[in-house]
Amino acid sequence: KNLFVTITKSNLVLLYLLSIVIVIFGYYAYSRVQIFGTVLTVTVAEWLLFSVFYHIRGKLIYRNLHAAENLVPRYREFSLTLFIIDLTFLLISFFLVNYYKRSSFALNPDYEQLLMLVGAVWLIASVTTHKFDRSFYKNIWYSIAPYLKAVFIMTSLGAVLLFALRMFEFSRLQFFGTVAVLFLLETLVLGPFFLRRVNRRQSGDIEQVDDVKAIIRREELPDESEHFLHDHRKDFIAARSKLHDVFLKNDPKLFDMLDRHLQLNEHAEDQTRVLNTHTMYNVEVLDDHKQSLIINLHKVNDFRWLNRYFLQVHKKIYNGGYFVGKIHTNTTHKNYIFNKYPGLIARFVYNTDFVWRRIFPKIPMLQQFYFAVSRGKNRALSKAEVLGRLSFCGFKIVAVEEFNDSVFFIVKRQKMPSMDKNPSYGPTIKLNRIGLDGKIIRIYKLRTMHPYSEYLQDYIFEQHNLSETGKFANDFRLTEWGKLFRKLWLDELPQLKNYLRGEVNLVGVRALSKHYFSLYPEDLQKLRIQFKPGLVPPYYADMPKSFDEIVASERRYLLAKQNNPLLTDIRYFFKAMHNIFFKKARSG
Repeated sequence: KNLFVTITKSNLVLLYLLSIVIVIFGYYAYSRVQIFGTVLTVTVAEWLLFSVFYHIRGKLIYRNLHAAENLVPRYREFSLTLFIIDLTFLLISFFLVNYYKRSSFALNPDYEQLLMLVGAVWLIASVTTHKFDRSFYKNIWYSIAPYLKAVFIMTSLGAVLLFALRMFEFSRLQFFGTVAVLFLLETLVLGPFFLRRVNRRQSGDIEQVDDVKAIIRREELPDESEHFLHDHRKDFIAARSKLHDVFLKNDPKLFDMLDRHLQLNEHAEDQTRVLNTHTMYNVEVLDDHKQSLIINLHKVNDFRWLNRYFLQVHKKIYNGGYFVGKIHTNTTHKNYIFNKYPGLIARFVYNTDFVWRRIFPKIPMLQQFYFAVSRGKNRALSKAEVLGRLSFCGFKIVAVEEFNDSVFFIVKRQKMPSMDKNPSYGPTIKLNRIGLDGKIIRIYKLRTMHPYSEYLQDYIFEQHNLSETGKFANDFRLTEWGKLFRKLWLDELPQLKNYLRGEVNLVGVRALSKHYFSLYPEDLQKLRIQFKPGLVPPYYADMPKSFDEIVASERRYLLAKQNNPLLTDIRYFFKAMHNIFFKKARSG
């Protein structure tokens, strides 16, 4: 059956192409019997030839042809709305071409017959390509594929019918122009609709949430780290020697980094994998929960779906196992450009590269175009974003070092991946903060940090602790434009939405993350959740110099507010405004 269908389709394509050439170039003298008869004869001859061949050696062919028959058919749902819209586009296209040809929308009675033919061809092409199905596709190209197929079928089938019925008195421009204008309208009007529908199934970093959930669900929770130890194995061979003498022979700095931070003599050689790949398949083929150490010498910048890659690695190693990788960061890439090109040329190249590799992937309407062209190769990544993604995917950061024009990291599998659907990625972000009665609210802000930075709070606190202002010291997560936004208070403007929704007050303590909230004394934690957070915190009224002074300042404000809420807020508001506008008070 599959063999006969394949032969028939290939010869139909031949007939389509012949008919298109004949109609477009006006070769009307050719015999229809000659053309159609030749194609039919070739088709029947191929049927007979391959039928004989099948009976002689058919079993092998049969198996190969049916190797993929276990695929589950995709559910389809017809969309009447798309049908009506496209039918309207077809009529508009036909009359627009008629106006271009005759300077009038009035239709020649003879061309009503052509309109009926065009409608029939359009309907056949639409039904066979399922272009009106309400289906979700993984990207924009799969969404428009049925429309491209429909254009080919309309052009081909229309040419066949015009040639077969000898309807050469009609304008070729009228028919083929209608098909072209129809596709143009579909692209301009329906294209953004499909792009929005594709984006709706994706999270901030265009990593499909359903796929990430599926990977997490396949994790085996009873993940025994005891298997990681070598004491119970008689055939144990340490991986250290082979790493030093073979795999990392040409990377002595990387070996030294591993030797300082990992006990390489406790990692079994048969549980250690050294890769140099940007292909997901080479990770997926590894056995689940069987590796104690995975090292990939290829930069993570070339992985299209970065979170899926990290989640796959997470699934392959033991709980307590390690993963080592390499990043070309924005900083190392900038240094590379300015070392390669002279002054003005380097600046031009860097600015162009910045717009393409760092702005396009962050804008919702441009994301699809960027990844369709680049395929995710050599994407721009900051150190903060990669480390944040690793933490998001269930790893604890052990060490980060820069050498050989790259940043290398060692992380440890320690927890289950996050199920957060909205990690920070686009220009506007929503952050989980503790609000009234301890409930989690989503605070809107303009993003001033690198993507996924919110998952690095524990790491930053362990590395640098808090500064005098009560914020994290030496916080590399902050972007250059983020510093400017914070100085001008631009990052706080989206919080007006929280204010209008009644989630925050005009004056009140800052809305804190869970980690930052946990640093406060227990009595102040209980006092804080009795009130809504505010847009203007008491920080700007008292101007404390350390974290302890911030705690004391908030305690004074909240105790005063318990006794007299309105007057306390008015007093703190005007004092804060005075400090902000006349003393240039900022959050640091």
